[in-house]
Amino acid sequence: MSASFDQIVAEAKSWIGVKFKKGGRDRMGVDCIGLLVNVGRSCGIEINDTTEYSFDPEPAKFQQLVYGQTDPMPFQGLKPGSIILLRQSIFPMHTGILSRDAHGRLSVINANLHKRQVVEQPYTDWKDMVISLRSYKGVV
Repeated sequence: MSASFDQIVAEAKSWIGVKFKKGGRDRMGVDCIGLLVNVGRSCGIEINDTTEYSFDPEPAKFQQLVYGQTDPMPFQGLKPGSIILLRQSIFPMHTGILSRDAHGRLSVINANLHKRQVVEQPYTDWKDMVISLRSYKGVV
């Protein structure tokens, strides 16, 4: 069974309000990678996972976790349900899932360390930090 981009968005939205927890992998607490893992798995996508990472920049490990299990997407059209990779300083260190808010504006659902929970924020808050756009493998 293939998941759809709409299913990805609906599942990601169901995580809004879940507390942030480094290495968290359930609704008691989740980090940005945990959000991607749980959303994907809930939509029937097989994902390898690890919590063996830190808050320090580890670009190779971060990219291995995400790039090896996703497909690249073009930036034209920024499709809700896509995975967005974000830099902090110069390193890829954060992820989210593109969505649309209640007003139809492009948004990013992410497990936000500073907000201490999963939130939906305007894409414009993140657009200058985007380094890559990806999709879960097999999403149609």
